[in-house]
Amino acid sequence: MRMTFVKLALATGVGMATLAACGSENDGYDPSVATTMLYVGGSGQSADIESPVNELLTIQTTNYVGDPVGNVAVEWFVVSGGGTINKGQTTTDANGISQVSWVLGPVVGTQTVQAVASLSGSPISFSATARS
Repeated sequence: MRMTFVKLALATGVGMATLAACGSENDGYDPSVATTMLYVGGSGQSADIESPVNELLTIQTTNYVGDPVGNVAVEWFVVSGGGTINKGQTTTDANGISQVSWVLGPVVGTQTVQAVASLSGSPISFSATARS
């Protein structure tokens, strides 16, 4: 029984040393490089056809550890419903945020917009319900 405890303690000590080594400053991690795109808000709204939704469509770009990264290009596309967005391409701000406004199209029902970047989590889809 005592021997098992000693082996576990040694294994834990080695594991902790390995974790500490992975977090060193020389591991090649660059905090200015975006790796992930996240949904922030704007999906699930409703408005009359050919009217704007109230809330901006919003995403955020972050680095490997989840810190915001700015200056990332994001493409925005109307996928269904025939609506319009105010910008087809945006660049994230210093907080990693990118936003567009959305005017729904003439089709009653669910309409969709996507935000696309060359990052994990992309594309992000936004939907809204258009009422007659």
